[in-house]
Amino acid sequence: MSERVLQWAIRFVPPALQSLAVQSATHQLLSFILMVAGVMAVVLTVRPEFLQRASDGQYFSLVGLILVVGTLASFVAAFLRQFETTVVSSVRHLYLLSAVVIGTFVIAWVMNSLHLNPYLNPLVACGVLLTVFVNVRVALIISLPGGLLLSLFPGHGSLDTLVALLGAAIAIYTVSRVRQRYDLFRGGLFASLISAWVVMGLSLMNGLPWETWSVQAGSALLSGLGSSILVVGVLPVLEDIFGITTTFKLLELASPSQPLLRELQFKAPGTYHHSILVGNLAEAAAEAIGADALLVRVGSYYHDIGKTKRPSFFIENQLGMANQHDRISPRLSALVITAHVKEGLEMAREHKLPAIIQDFITTHHGTSLVSYFYHQAVQSEGPKQVQEEHFRYPGPRPRTRETGIVMLADGVEASCRTLKVPTPDQIESMVRKIIDKRLADGELSEAPLTLQEIEKIQMAFVRVLSGLFHQRIEYPEQIFKELRAGTDSESKGKKVGHSSK
Repeated sequence: MSERVLQWAIRFVPPALQSLAVQSATHQLLSFILMVAGVMAVVLTVRPEFLQRASDGQYFSLVGLILVVGTLASFVAAFLRQFETTVVSSVRHLYLLSAVVIGTFVIAWVMNSLHLNPYLNPLVACGVLLTVFVNVRVALIISLPGGLLLSLFPGHGSLDTLVALLGAAIAIYTVSRVRQRYDLFRGGLFASLISAWVVMGLSLMNGLPWETWSVQAGSALLSGLGSSILVVGVLPVLEDIFGITTTFKLLELASPSQPLLRELQFKAPGTYHHSILVGNLAEAAAEAIGADALLVRVGSYYHDIGKTKRPSFFIENQLGMANQHDRISPRLSALVITAHVKEGLEMAREHKLPAIIQDFITTHHGTSLVSYFYHQAVQSEGPKQVQEEHFRYPGPRPRTRETGIVMLADGVEASCRTLKVPTPDQIESMVRKIIDKRLADGELSEAPLTLQEIEKIQMAFVRVLSGLFHQRIEYPEQIFKELRAGTDSESKGKKVGHSSK
């Protein structure tokens, strides 16, 4: 329906702007704005005084309302188009924004129709949901005009609008780093307490009687608590409907009790240990450049789940057993090795892992070459008989900072494990070698990582690996001689004591 409305609206757009409107991201954004603004205008006009004025032929109030709604909607659209290109290009996120905003206005309209206290409103729930599903900036930029539009309902004034915006801002700030579902309730509780405190202060300033300000403060308190309960109940439903992975979903996937992780632990323990180490490296690197640390950790846990199909063909699982690749040709070995990406993706889809986690499975090798078996094939068959394409991973290459980090962490951890004496200098040299090779091969050409960020990633890798592979302290020669002399004198004393007996 929004597509039809958009096509109809574009007829009235100047030709110079029509070429811009047909672009994919802009097309989606316009659809979102038209749908949301239209619903808000309808909700605000379905009021007795507006309907009475319309029946009397007084349309100026309706025109004014359309101007206000249109201006605020245009402001939100311009902000999203300029600063939130990822959200604009995602149909799921735009429809989620539409559902949250429209749902907020419908609930506010119902509460207003029931003549409830104006300090009781769902704006806190709107801000918290947008923070959890998108980010703090989007939550703030939509809550601000949303609160202003809610003030247009009958009985609402500037003070209750100010309190509603304050409560939403506090709740957004509180849940910006949420790590468990209880934090949602805590954020709403904190926002409700602050709002009730402010309402009480404003009421006392205006000299309102106790009966009045206690009701208003109680309404502000219930507004935050009710919004928290609403968010906790609605959040899983919205996750399933729109397929957007939140922090809570990632925390659930990180649990070792997840079926895929348990299977990886029992069938391929070496790969499981490798995945944990990759997660440690990737998380440290993500924190160093401001990427999503929780996402890279969870993506690292699942990036090699395809190895559970044939665990004995991967070196980290070959402890105490013969190398299975000695029995087959290099071509077949390369096919087995590269197949773990496709098989991992099939397992992820079978267990309904989010698409954002599936990306780590498909991109952690990119289109890199399985060089060991490629060179074996060249030696046995001749360079003219071997094509590199048959020995490369299917891709695609990483397209986000997070998937790029995991690709680098995967290669670095596997390479540093081969060092016989992993001193800090050798670790740094190996890390730099792996990262430079990925850059030279173009595997990070589609990932939005700057050279400065890559340098920070390298430093984070070296720091973590140096702590992981730290060696015993080498004492100076003089200290070593003193210790040895003390040990010799002690042993002589024991011998003398033994002979005296």
